[in-house]
Amino acid sequence: MLSSTLIDESHKLPTAFLEEIRFFTNFDCDRRDKIVLILAGQPQLVNHLRLAINEPLSQRIIVRASLSPLTPDEVTDYVQHRLHSVGRSAPIFTHCAFEALYRASRGVPRLIDQLAERSLVEACKAKSNEIDSNLITSIAIETEF
Repeated sequence: MLSSTLIDESHKLPTAFLEEIRFFTNFDCDRRDKIVLILAGQPQLVNHLRLAINEPLSQRIIVRASLSPLTPDEVTDYVQHRLHSVGRSAPIFTHCAFEALYRASRGVPRLIDQLAERSLVEACKAKSNEIDSNLITSIAIETEF
């Protein structure tokens, strides 16, 4: 049997808790049933795992993956996919809005989501069917992106 545990925001975990996770993985070595442990977090997690005290846990990590910021084209595809997945097929963001979204978010998906969601709310309040670069830029300035 294979069990999985996902810990999100792992970069916020104190060192003592990471040590407990290491103890938890010790039990896995002696069992037929395997445990898959997924630590997800911000880039600070990598630095945290590099500390000498966390080396035993770091040595047990088999696969490491990280997301790079999205390119401008990927930002467009990402937002359009998200809109399409909730049933929006008509374009709402202008080409310049996507460029502004990329510049303001630096391609970071979490920031893209925040800016896009906020711009959708503002467009809805204004009863607008289009989101342009001016709206994205003003939201980015207002929210200090």
